[in-house]
Amino acid sequence: MSKNTRVVEELVATADRRKKLQKILDQPNAHGDTALMMACVAKNVGAVQLFLELGASMNAVNVSGLNALMCAARVGEDPRSGAPTIEEMMERSAFIVKTLLMNGADVNITEKAGGNTALHLAVLSENIDAVESLITNAPDLDITLRNAADNTALDLSKRISGVMSAQIKDLLNLKWTQYEIEATQMSAKMEQELMDLEKKEVLKVLDRKHPTTGKTAKKKRILRQLKLTKKTEMLIHFL
Repeated sequence: MSKNTRVVEELVATADRRKKLQKILDQPNAHGDTALMMACVAKNVGAVQLFLELGASMNAVNVSGLNALMCAARVGEDPRSGAPTIEEMMERSAFIVKTLLMNGADVNITEKAGGNTALHLAVLSENIDAVESLITNAPDLDITLRNAADNTALDLSKRISGVMSAQIKDLLNLKWTQYEIEATQMSAKMEQELMDLEKKEVLKVLDRKHPTTGKTAKKKRILRQLKLTKKTEMLIHFL
């Protein structure tokens, strides 16, 4: 896939060319790569935007099980003369990742070869811009997912040395802390809802067994004692 935007523009210069491109857009090559995947590999922002506009599928996978988001998340040095720097490639990668996510790409899909998600692949290629883009633009990102080697993305970041990997580790540590806080809050909320439900059930039983007034104090005393489900069952049985 050419990184030259003029080549991409020529592909849709006329309505006829545009129509022909749409027909073959999701046809894979010998490796299973679609035009969108190749644009993501080349970090060709213009081509990615065009192919998405034409309705390219983000769910297609190549023979390695990689989809467009995974191709976008990985980055590597281009040794050719005049090629973009690694910093430029990472910046483009982050933008493409954001674009794909905004168009509905599934951030938690894993590739079949190693069970890696796009986040795993971004970490492995030390693509800090893509890591940050995934964390920022994918609210449903599951940072706890493990690959075939039983490693989370955070685990992988701890095994790579260098300044970039340290920064990636800091980003993932912050995300993990946020995950733990949210999980604790959700657990507390569910526990409170369960306790409230138990109290309502006990009140119903009390109302059936003691429909007359004068039992309010007893009800309040019982409700103060309600902390565990077993206690609730014992109290209901005893009343």
